[in-house]
Amino acid sequence: MSKWTKLRDRIVAKICKALGINPAGAGEGEGRENGNRPPQEPEAAPAGFPPAWDACSLASSWGGTNASVRVMNCLSPRMSDQDFAERVAWTKQQGANAIHLFLVNKGDGEKAGYSPWGAGHAPCDAPCDAATVSLMRSRIDRCRAAGLGVVLWLMADDSSDWAKAFAAHADACLRRIADAGLLAQASTVVLGLEMDEYWDAAQAKKVAAATRKVWEGKTGTHHTSGNAPFASLGDILFYQVNPGRSAAQIKADTKAALKHGKPVNFFELDRGPNKSLAQAALDAGAFGVGNCAPGVRAVSSPPSSSSSSSPAAAPMDWRYGGFDGSKAKEDPRCRFSLVSIGKDKIAYKWESGIPSDWSRDGTLVVAAAFFWDGGKWVGGKFEWTDESRSSRSAANIHDGYHGWDAAAWDGAARRAFCVASADGKHRSNLIEG
Repeated sequence: MSKWTKLRDRIVAKICKALGINPAGAGEGEGRENGNRPPQEPEAAPAGFPPAWDACSLASSWGGTNASVRVMNCLSPRMSDQDFAERVAWTKQQGANAIHLFLVNKGDGEKAGYSPWGAGHAPCDAPCDAATVSLMRSRIDRCRAAGLGVVLWLMADDSSDWAKAFAAHADACLRRIADAGLLAQASTVVLGLEMDEYWDAAQAKKVAAATRKVWEGKTGTHHTSGNAPFASLGDILFYQVNPGRSAAQIKADTKAALKHGKPVNFFELDRGPNKSLAQAALDAGAFGVGNCAPGVRAVSSPPSSSSSSSPAAAPMDWRYGGFDGSKAKEDPRCRFSLVSIGKDKIAYKWESGIPSDWSRDGTLVVAAAFFWDGGKWVGGKFEWTDESRSSRSAANIHDGYHGWDAAAWDGAARRAFCVASADGKHRSNLIEG
């Protein structure tokens, strides 16, 4: 079977799962390695979209003496399948809902020295290694099957020459990674660990731009302790400090990080799981941490951004599009269950359709998009749609349709979607993606 046939079958299987269809043979052999899978792991990845970016709020990325156990290296072909399974199980035991994984790692921690181009191979403008990609995709699927959201990091630190090679071939490397299907189950893509250690501003911008070309989801940046020079290049700021901080200091650090205007994941607070510091960061406004431990409570701030929830209680400012939906009331008969929102396209899945009594011709409705400005949803009409469509282009937003602010939309870390009746009296659930 050719790699393209395999890719086709994977795509068809995932679409069928999302639609609740179970075709004969779908998923057979998915995520298996030589038939040796630990019995505690589920047999198949869950159906549907990956978790929302901020549903990946609790991770525990290091354990052992002086962080000798590196969960982030689980995609390494140098790591045995048993070691991988043990690290996934340990992550779940810490109370995590997400796992963070390096794609390229020359020298950071155990089992380093790998990339999608193979063990010991630097990133380059060449096809990825098929066997390595197969292993990586299998392990990503198994993390998802274990109930973990996946946050992919393009680059580890301690990889200066590999990082420079990656930046030099950024467009080609990102295209190879995307074509290999390695981003399909990701909730977030982080450009690199301690980016300011090996990239200058021009290199970081090049990698950020290349990532945006192949990835419509949220991107993150990460820097050396207490710094954030490239924060503007991503949607999310992953933050770290040197070990030894108190809970009070972590709260102050969190507030300082939030001043960059990005959602903050306080990724590294200590050299291992730390309940009190993780809780301090979350209580101070971080949406996520990388050092969670059993008993840490994820703190959610309304509106929830889960792709299956409706942030209806938040105020909605219908500012753009020449349509007034400010008096529209949410109608539970019209709902969306899934949405995927990129800068250029919004894809959605109808849970229930357009009520016939919304208007005399209830088949055509207003498609509305919104971005979160920190206190309310700002947006409005950008297109028309009907039940025959499952996606709409955001071209009108970028063309400034009836006052739309394209720069604000492109720079937003959070976006949401709904439809409204043409008379402005009714709307669906507002769903974030």
